[in-house]
Amino acid sequence: MPNDGSTDELRELDLSGEPDQVELQALWDELAGLEGPLDAAASVDAEWERLSARLFAGGETGSAPAEAAPRAPASERVAPSRTETHWLKIAASVAAISLGSAGVWNSVPAQATAAPGERVAVTLPGGSTVDLNAGSSLRWKRGFSWIPGVQRSERVVWLDGEAFFDVTSDGRPFRVETSSARVAVLGTRFNVRARPGEGTAVSVDEGSVEVRDPSLGAVVLVAGQQVVAGGRSGDLEVVEAPAERAQAWRDGGFFVSDEPVARIAEELERRFSTRIDVSALDDETRGRALNLYYTSPIDVEGVLDDVVTALGLRYRPIAGGWEILPSP
Repeated sequence: MPNDGSTDELRELDLSGEPDQVELQALWDELAGLEGPLDAAASVDAEWERLSARLFAGGETGSAPAEAAPRAPASERVAPSRTETHWLKIAASVAAISLGSAGVWNSVPAQATAAPGERVAVTLPGGSTVDLNAGSSLRWKRGFSWIPGVQRSERVVWLDGEAFFDVTSDGRPFRVETSSARVAVLGTRFNVRARPGEGTAVSVDEGSVEVRDPSLGAVVLVAGQQVVAGGRSGDLEVVEAPAERAQAWRDGGFFVSDEPVARIAEELERRFSTRIDVSALDDETRGRALNLYYTSPIDVEGVLDDVVTALGLRYRPIAGGWEILPSP
């Protein structure tokens, strides 16, 4: 039986224009579906406790249903006064608006960015940590939850750039999304590099990860292995690769493998927040590939010295950075 007219009054609340309509509608359906007359002897707080138990018990939070507040014998129940109904309407309105606001807040991703020339350490909800390399950004849903207290079934982050992940297991999968791949784990340590035009390179330091390319399928990596998804080779070839090479940037070092001069210049610009101009070189020279690996901290001039020596070039300072030139 309806709540002696109180449900009709609650139906006057029009929530259709609020954001996050799905969450609000779920709350509205619960309010409209309550049966039995309201207890005039119970306070509004007690009624709200009973309503909360029905709305938020169980679900993804794993909590047990709360006990409903004891109800007075039928002979002692009376219809609610207009004042009590009014305050219950206000409580329901506040609850609906609060739930909607929480949903909107949680739907806006949190973000961390490392500008060129800097590295940023990030602690994610639940304790997993991320080291962001220069010129990189990371996004994730706040709290890895739908609304506060209601967890998502998996933890997902979106990476543009390079980062080292140390993932703490909480029973839910952890997923890294890039423009060209998906990396899924439960708890492990690994490096992901996803720069434009390079594909996504994944190197595992500890544990194992699954790397999925939308076109080529998936492979599983263990410690000491690396794969590039969406790269120039067009395959998912797993190779043995010491994890410390891919992670050299974390200790101030520098590493590139079989990269052309033009790509190395871009990486130096990000790493050291400086300009590296290679426009004076011809296409063939800009495309010549090098391997560079520094295990200890290195500065931009140290890298440039080795690049020009290996290729028979020269470099000079210019406004805001450096220019690589052909030999005279």
